[in-house]
Amino acid sequence: MAVLSGEPGLQVYDGSRLAPEMGGRTGIALEPQVWPDPFGREGFPSAILRPRERYRQTTQYRFHKIS
Repeated sequence: MAVLSGEPGLQVYDGSRLAPEMGGRTGIALEPQVWPDPFGREGFPSAILRPRERYRQTTQYRFHKIS
């Protein structure tokens, strides 16, 4: 699988903190986004969206057949 996005970071969550009866670690979430702590870090893109600004991004998940 390939994840294509214009975002610089990738948040990964595997459900490991869910209660056992909820089925922890039975799936995975891959969420492209800005870095979670960009404030005060030189070179990190801004995570601030000002009034009347628009935010739009596209993510593609491509699955490839393994032969």
